[in-house]
Amino acid sequence: MRDERSITVDKLRLIEILEKNRDGHRRIFEEALVGWRERVLERVEELYQQAREGKLENAYLSLPRPEDHTRDYDRVIGMLQLDVNDQVELTASEYAMFVEDDWGWQKSFLLANADYSERALRLTQAAGL
Repeated sequence: MRDERSITVDKLRLIEILEKNRDGHRRIFEEALVGWRERVLERVEELYQQAREGKLENAYLSLPRPEDHTRDYDRVIGMLQLDVNDQVELTASEYAMFVEDDWGWQKSFLLANADYSERALRLTQAAGL
């Protein structure tokens, strides 16, 4: 008997959706990485200047590197590409991740990258995070 909370989808269409979601995810990460590097360099220059002027009391640099989950997408895409069936069954949770791009790490990804990426910031605001 088929689980009521699962659907059967066209594998090639699902791969297309996953690739589109992965590309959007990667754009956010790459944008965030550029912003992060700029922020790190700004902060290091501030600390350097303070140290040269003898005004440095403490030196802390806590700017976590942006998150990247591209491998999660690549793993699922690779599995689907090796699957011999034309259709695959998705549970509701798989549908949320693969189609709606709502992974378990999505919230932390957006929040971690929103300081460095305009796209992540817009998505965070749209989601009310």
